[in-house]
Amino acid sequence: VKPVLWNGQEVPPGASVGSGVLRFGDGSRVTIPPGLVVRLIQSFRQHDGRFYSLIGLDINETGTLDVQVTPGSRFEVVTPATITGVRGTRFRVTASIEDALYRVTVEVMSGTVWMHHRWHREEARVLSAHEERTIDYPRRLISARLPLSWAARRVVLPDDYLYAPTT
Repeated sequence: VKPVLWNGQEVPPGASVGSGVLRFGDGSRVTIPPGLVVRLIQSFRQHDGRFYSLIGLDINETGTLDVQVTPGSRFEVVTPATITGVRGTRFRVTASIEDALYRVTVEVMSGTVWMHHRWHREEARVLSAHEERTIDYPRRLISARLPLSWAARRVVLPDDYLYAPTT
C-alpha cells in the first residue's frame, strides 16, 4: 500500500497535520486550509482491492476541507457531530462553532455523499451534487459523549454488501 503523504512527507495513522494537501495511495486528496488540523485515522486497501481512508476533525477545529475522492474508493470524514462517507466524490466539509453549537456543513460538488449524525439513530442522509446539509449539535453534549481517544463509527453505505468477504 502506498503511504499517505502530507505536503510530500509520509504520514502515519494517528498523526495530525495542518495546512497543505493530504494525498492518499489511490489518488484521493484533501486540501487543508491554514489554521485547521486534521487527524489521519487510517488508510488501507480492502480485500477487494479498493482503498478505505478515514480522517477526523477534533472538537476545537474549524474550517473547510476540500475533498476529492477517487472513484471506487471509500472515504470518510469524521467530526464530533457527523460522519460523512463517500465514493468517487468531490465535496467540502465545513466545521464551525456558533455560540454553544458545533456546526458541520457538507456541500457536494459532484458525486454522492452519505451524511450521518453521530449521536442520533437516524438513517444516513444521501446528498447529491449541488446539495448541502448542516447539522448543529451542542458542544457541551459532544464533550460529554466523546471518549478521551475517540474513534470513527463506520457508516454502512448502500452497496457495502457487494464487497462483503465470502467464507
